[in-house]
Amino acid sequence: MKNAKLNLVIDVIMLIDMMALIGVGLLNKYVLLTGQQKWEKYGENLEFYLWGFERHDWNKIHFILGLILFGLLILHIWFHWKMVINIYKTFISNKRIRIIVALALLVVSIALVVFPAFVNPVVDEPAYKGGRQYLENYGRNEIERGTGRGEGRFRQSTDTLAIEQDEDKTLHISPDNEKDEISIDERQDHSLHQSKGSDEGRHRDIPSDIEVIGSMTLIEVAEKYKVPANHIKSKLDIPLSTPDNERLGRLKRVYGFTMSEVEEIIYNYQKAK
Repeated sequence: MKNAKLNLVIDVIMLIDMMALIGVGLLNKYVLLTGQQKWEKYGENLEFYLWGFERHDWNKIHFILGLILFGLLILHIWFHWKMVINIYKTFISNKRIRIIVALALLVVSIALVVFPAFVNPVVDEPAYKGGRQYLENYGRNEIERGTGRGEGRFRQSTDTLAIEQDEDKTLHISPDNEKDEISIDERQDHSLHQSKGSDEGRHRDIPSDIEVIGSMTLIEVAEKYKVPANHIKSKLDIPLSTPDNERLGRLKRVYGFTMSEVEEIIYNYQKAK
């Protein structure tokens, strides 16, 4: 009677845990959207939270629930071991075949658990790049709605996507090459420095040790120059929800600022301290 009650408790906990696993999985898939889905639905990479936890935290909870379910399953099998053995012997009468099937099941089970430690993922360019699609689609919507933001910064960012070089040659951004984008950003910044005389004069007093390029992320700039990332976002009119690991080159194409503006923000912040 005591074992029956214990088995019932284990079964109830397993049921609750299994339902929680399904619920968290549905939560991550349909509510706490991925970065790609956020760009498609809202036009920017917002942060979603539920009870103070974001999507990655719920993924950890999902993993923990899976471990709990596995532990409960082991307990369930342990308390029903004699019954499992009797059913197994009835199902497969040949002893040799029973051993082979049991060993095969054991090997497959272990392989499914440990295989992540022995594989290497294929590293490739993402098929979807939210920043560019935001630039092309969301920015146009801003212009059509007449928010002013699209008419100002968005137009500036799209106008500067084509970089005029010597002999009127135009360099275009390739959507399939991230390194080319970064180098283009850096050359574009250099071109903007040369073509805007007033801008050059305004930033002439910035020390040479403050240098920002498009390949740097917000957090890299913040850590290198001891300036809070949110301070930089605020000064550039970038939403504070923007991830700190976003590259400045991509942000610049969306929000239309220049690297000189970032350098000036760093300089003014350091000077005010």
